[in-house]
Amino acid sequence: MNSYPVTAWIDLQHDGRILSRQYHFRAASPLKVGDRVKKGDRIGILGATGHTTGIHLHFGIKENSTKWNNGMDVDPEPYLRGEKSIGNTPPQSGTAFKVGDKVRILQTATVYATGQTIPDWAKSRVHTVGQTGSDRILLSEIFSWVWVRDLTRA
Repeated sequence: MNSYPVTAWIDLQHDGRILSRQYHFRAASPLKVGDRVKKGDRIGILGATGHTTGIHLHFGIKENSTKWNNGMDVDPEPYLRGEKSIGNTPPQSGTAFKVGDKVRILQTATVYATGQTIPDWAKSRVHTVGQTGSDRILLSEIFSWVWVRDLTRA
């Protein structure tokens, strides 16, 4: 017989478009659905629920998601390093672009600012800046908004 112990997890919705999940907590979280949390708040205590040999934590991020079974799994490392942001803090960039600049989309970019997946062919071309925003750029040739952090000068 195959039985799986209870696994305690928490899903956090960030800015209505990013979902993170942490699980293998010692017990159910004291948080209730709809509770607001901020940076530094304790959301649970590490544990060893599930089939495991020791205390550990699983952590994952989905972009463009409101439920864990939809959206796109992404590498959380850029979020942890501060290269990508969650919430109302715009992504940081040391490069200012202006209309007419020639740019390329970085190979590491995954989604447009609107949430659609960036196709590989779009990353291999030079684009022209058509409009600028505080944290995103509209590319003229493909008429798509791209995060500033996902662009480099051509």
